[in-house]
Amino acid sequence: MRPLHKRKLIAGLVSAAGAAVLAMSSLTAGAFAAPNPENAQATNVPYVAWVGEHVRLVICNNEVTESALKAGVNINSPQDLYGFYNANFAVEDWSGYQFQPPTPDGDAASQIGQYFDPGPAAFFLSSHDQVCIGTDYKSLNPGLTRIRLAIKSDSDGEIVYSHQFLVIWLTANKPVLNEAGTSASGTETFQNQLSGTGQGNLSNFLGDKEGNGQFIPSPFSGEESDKGLVQIKVTGSFPVISGTPLSNVLPEPTYTLPEAWPTLAEKLASSSEETEPPGTNPGLWDIHGTPSLGTGYNASSSSALFDAFYRYGFGNYTSGETATVGPYDPQSANETLLSDGTLNADDAPMPAMRIDVSLAPHTGGLNGVGEISGASKALIYSHNFNGAAGEEGNLYNPYYGAYIPATDRGLPQSSGVTGPSPGGDFPGFLNNHSEPYTFWTSVKNANYRGDSHSTGCLRREGAQPEDYETPSDAPLTETFYTDERGEAYVTYTPGDGFYLENLPELHEGEEEKAGEIIKNGDGGCDLKLLKGQEIGNSVISARAVYPYEPVDYQAQNAENTLTKTVTSAWEKEWFQFSKGPGSNENTVKIIVAKAQDIDGKPFVDETVCFVTPNGGTVSHFPVNTVDDVNGVLGFGAGNVVVGPSTVVSTGGTNEICEKTNDNGLAAIEVTNSTLKHVDLNVQYKEENIIRDHEVNFVTPAEEKAEKEAAEKKEAEEDTAAEVKIHEEEVKNKEAREANEEAAEDTREEVAAAEKTKLAEEVAAKTKTEAEAKAAEEATKKANEEAAAAEKKANEEAAAAEKKANEEKISTLAKVGPTTTTSTTSSTTSGATPLLTPAPALSLGTVGGSTKSLTEAQKLAKALKACKKLPKSKRAACEAKAEKAYSAKNKKHKK
Repeated sequence: MRPLHKRKLIAGLVSAAGAAVLAMSSLTAGAFAAPNPENAQATNVPYVAWVGEHVRLVICNNEVTESALKAGVNINSPQDLYGFYNANFAVEDWSGYQFQPPTPDGDAASQIGQYFDPGPAAFFLSSHDQVCIGTDYKSLNPGLTRIRLAIKSDSDGEIVYSHQFLVIWLTANKPVLNEAGTSASGTETFQNQLSGTGQGNLSNFLGDKEGNGQFIPSPFSGEESDKGLVQIKVTGSFPVISGTPLSNVLPEPTYTLPEAWPTLAEKLASSSEETEPPGTNPGLWDIHGTPSLGTGYNASSSSALFDAFYRYGFGNYTSGETATVGPYDPQSANETLLSDGTLNADDAPMPAMRIDVSLAPHTGGLNGVGEISGASKALIYSHNFNGAAGEEGNLYNPYYGAYIPATDRGLPQSSGVTGPSPGGDFPGFLNNHSEPYTFWTSVKNANYRGDSHSTGCLRREGAQPEDYETPSDAPLTETFYTDERGEAYVTYTPGDGFYLENLPELHEGEEEKAGEIIKNGDGGCDLKLLKGQEIGNSVISARAVYPYEPVDYQAQNAENTLTKTVTSAWEKEWFQFSKGPGSNENTVKIIVAKAQDIDGKPFVDETVCFVTPNGGTVSHFPVNTVDDVNGVLGFGAGNVVVGPSTVVSTGGTNEICEKTNDNGLAAIEVTNSTLKHVDLNVQYKEENIIRDHEVNFVTPAEEKAEKEAAEKKEAEEDTAAEVKIHEEEVKNKEAREANEEAAEDTREEVAAAEKTKLAEEVAAKTKTEAEAKAAEEATKKANEEAAAAEKKANEEAAAAEKKANEEKISTLAKVGPTTTTSTTSSTTSGATPLLTPAPALSLGTVGGSTKSLTEAQKLAKALKACKKLPKSKRAACEAKAEKAYSAKNKKHKK
C-alpha cells in the first residue's frame, strides 16, 4: 500500500494509441432501449467537447459508498475516503495525434498535495450523498479517447470499481447559413410542426415569407413583424488515425457529428446493464428527442427554460431543480435525459459553439443597412410560434437553454465541459455564470456602425423622425452559442434607416426613371419612383470561434453568406371609384387618397387637400367603406375602410382638406354633370407632395360606346396591321425569293467562270506539256541529225583520205623503187642506200607488203577519237590532231 502522503489517486497515461468514435448501446425500460434514468452513468454515452475545452469526468457509486460506510469511514470527509480507497485514471486509447493524447488538468477538486503527474482526482459526496470521484481532462487536438477509472481498496489493492469513459474532442467545420421562410428548407424542421395559428404567426413575423431575402423596411412603430430568421448549423469532426487500435472498429479516417452519432453507437455503445458486445443495442445512446417528429410535450409552466417535458420512453416528466436545462449529464439524468425511442443525429450531445454573426459595414451606395439580434428558441420551436410555455404541449424541442459550461449546473457531481471564465489570458465562456444560457440570446456585441444622420429627404413635417435617416448606431456583430444540435437562429431586422442620399435624383427636362428621388421647391421628397425598388441591402456572415482555450486551429468562417435586399413600399396616390350604376350616380365619383410610408405602414392623421381648379365640386364622403373590387388600395379585393376621415377645412365648393384614417386613407366625392373629365389636385400637406390627375366622368353607356368604338378601332387597326404585316410578309417573301434567285444566278455564273478558268488552266497545262514534248523531240531529232551529219562527214573524210592514200600508193607503185644517179653499191654490203624507201603504211599490204598509215589516215583516226570526247574538249582535241597530222604541218616540219 502506498503511503498516504504520496497521493492515493493516480491518473496515469496507460496508452496513447488508438482512435474511437461514439457508439450506441441498449438499456431498456421495458422494451425501450435507452439509458436508465436511475443509473445513466452505467451507459457509456460519450462526453463531447470542442478542442481546447476541459471535460469533467464523474462517477458516483452506491457500492463504493456502502463499502465505505460498512468500514466505518466518514464519507463526509474526503481525507477519510483517501485513507480507505485509492483511484487511478488512465488514457487507454486515443484516435488522434498519437504524441499528444488528452491530459489531466490541474488539481480540480483535489484536496491533497500531489507529487507527480498526471493530474488530479478527488473523492467527494454528491447532492444525493453518494461517494463520487471526479477528474478533469483536456485536449488541444481532436480525437476519441477511452479513459479508465479503477478504484482500489487501499488495504489490499483489490479493485472495487472500474469504469471506462468515452470522450470526444472535435474541430469545427464551416458553419452553414440558411434563410428561413414559411416552408422548411435545408435542415429546417420547425415549419412542419406549426399549427394553423403558428403558421399565421410565422407569416406575420417574417418579412420574406418565401425565404428569398426580399424585405420592406421594418415598421417605424417597432412592431415585431417584417423580420428575417437565419439558421446557422455547425458540425464537428474528429480523426481515427489508421493503425491505431480504435481503427479496428472505426475504419473511417474521419467522423463528423452529429451525423455519425448512430454509426458510432452501432460500434461502441455498451452498458453495465447489458451482456451483449458493444454496439448490440445502439439505442443506448438515444438521449434526446426528435424535433422533426414533434413528439416533445411540455407541461404548462411560466418558463420555457425550466419547463418539464414528458418522456415517452419512461412514462414520466423530467424533474429536478434544473429540469429541463441542458446539456445532457448522466449525473442529472432526470433533468436532462429525453429519450424518445428513435436513435438519430438529433441524439448527439453537440457542445455549445461560439458563433459571431456579422453584417458587412457600409462602404458606399445602399449597402450596410439592418441589424442582427437574437432569436428565441421557444418562439421558433413552439407549435403556435408564440413561445408560450403556459400552453401545455406547445413546446416540443428541449433544451431551451443550457449551462455553459455544463458544470455551471452547480451540483457537486455535475459533469461535462468545465472551466472557469475568464481564463488567465483568454476570455473563456462569455455568458453570465452560473445562470443558464437561454437559446439564442446575444452574449456580446461589437463593431458599432456609428451615429445616424439625415439624408436630406423629408419624411413628414412634425413626425419622429422628420427626415429619413441613415441606419442607427447598432452593433454590426453579435455573438451567440449553438444548442445541443449545433444549431442557432438569429433575427435580421431591415430597419428604417437607409442611405437615400446615394440614390439618383430626377433633374429638370429628364424622363422619370424607376429608382429616382424627386425633390421639389417646397422641400418635398417624392419617393413614388422608389416603390418596389431597392433602397438598401445587407450581407450576413458567420464565424465559429472555439469557445474556450486558444488552440492551433483557426476559427471557421461560414461556407456561405446571405444577402438581404430592402425595397420601398412608399406610396402617395389617389384612386377613383364609382358612386353607383344610375345616371345620377354617374355624376359623382368617390376619390380615395392613400398615404403610406416606406415600411408599408400608413401615415395616420396626415392632412390631405383635394382641389378641383377647373370645375366640379368636392365634398366629404360620408360612408366608411368602398368596394375595391380590384384591390388597388393594397388591402385586397373587397370592402376597404376609408373612413372615418376628419374634415379639416373647406375652400368653397372646389376645395376640401381631411385627415387620413388608421389605414392612411382619406375619401371625398367629386360631383360634375357637364364635363367628361375634371382636373383634381391632391396635396399631401405635411410632405409637400402633389398628385394631379383627371377624374373620369364618362357614363357607363358612353364608356361602353367609347369602349366599343375603341375596340372597333383597335380591331380595324389590328386588321389593317395584319393586312400590312401580310403584305409585308408577301413582299418580303418575294424579295427573299428574288434575292435567292439572284444569288443562285450569281452562284451559277461563278461556277461557270470557275469551270471555264479550270478548262483554260487544263488546256494551258496540256499545251505546255505538248510544246515541251515537241521541243524535246525536236532537240532529239536535231541531235540525231547532227550526229548523222557528223558521221557522214567523217565517213566522207575517211573515204577521201583513203582514196588519196590509195592514189599515192598507186602512183608510187607505178614509179617503182627510187634510185639515185650516184655510184651504187651493193645493198648486201650494208652500206646506206642512195634511195631511202618511204615509211611503211598500216593500210594493209600492197603487193603482199605491209604499209604504214599515211598522215591523212592518222589525222582521220585522231579526229574520230576526238568525237568520243565531251563537246567541251573536242575542239582542243581536234586542233591538236590537225597540228600533228595535217599536210601543211608536215611540210613545215620538213
